[in-house]
Amino acid sequence: MLPAQSRQVFVDTNHLINLAHVGQGRPLRNQSAERTRAYERLLEIIRSGRCAPLFYEPSAYEWVHGNSLESALEIADVIDRAGPAKCVVHDPVVFLVEAMLECNRLDPRIPVPDVAIVHDLGRGNELGGWFRSLWPREDELPEITPVVVERPGGPPSVVGLVRALHGRVNGSPEMWQMALEGERFALEGTRGTLKQLGGRGPVPETVRRHWLRTAHLLDQVLRRVQPDCDADALIAGINLDACPSIQLKLDAYWCYAKANESPKPHDMIDLMMFAALPHADFALIENRMHEYARQARPGEAARRWFRDPGDLVAALSA
Repeated sequence: MLPAQSRQVFVDTNHLINLAHVGQGRPLRNQSAERTRAYERLLEIIRSGRCAPLFYEPSAYEWVHGNSLESALEIADVIDRAGPAKCVVHDPVVFLVEAMLECNRLDPRIPVPDVAIVHDLGRGNELGGWFRSLWPREDELPEITPVVVERPGGPPSVVGLVRALHGRVNGSPEMWQMALEGERFALEGTRGTLKQLGGRGPVPETVRRHWLRTAHLLDQVLRRVQPDCDADALIAGINLDACPSIQLKLDAYWCYAKANESPKPHDMIDLMMFAALPHADFALIENRMHEYARQARPGEAARRWFRDPGDLVAALSA
């Protein structure tokens, strides 16, 4: 059994909302009494420190988009009240981090940042700066979410980050639409590949490494940081089994693409969640995405990734 203090749990937005309502003493809509008790028990476990909820930055965009600041802060408070927040490097940065760690193993001249994939809130800016510095397309540089300290001398908080994020997201409606168009483009490309291959079987090995080149410009990144490296040999030599976020994202998204002709507006955030799951000890996620994760990793979905809060409580209590 994992030591209680080390068990890190990813909880998706809908489940966090229910935990926030429970914490505020509000009744849960469309939830059975048994399920409500499971949420109450899970909140007790989180607040007791027997597990640590992981903050995943893309989720926060869903909390603030089109919602009141008050409701978004209630969700963030569920994580902050568990203690200093731990974070998972988010999609797409985590894919480059995993790939670059493998490239560094193959060629130690390839630099990698000294930041763990699961790290303390606040250190993500180092990874964001690193990502921006090596990204070849300067007209598409990723934004860095500000890390805000709520109390002088206190640690960075999810509440502080969400407070800073709320106005920026809701003041830039084009940001959400651009992201949705990007997801549509990605899904169309994946469905096109599926059609060419007959729509059966797992993701081919050539598609996995091609994705690193086209979606993440890995060959260009490698040549940018180490001009005389053999980028082709490095990409060919990556042990993808050492890159769990890359593997699960590709496998689960492959399942999603088989079942969906176009993404639903909030799917783009849920789809980013696949990158976080391998780096959490347990996860509580919504039904549809759980099904794609289950198709991709049936064993892990049964043991670690749940859609019912009662199942997570049982796993944490074992």
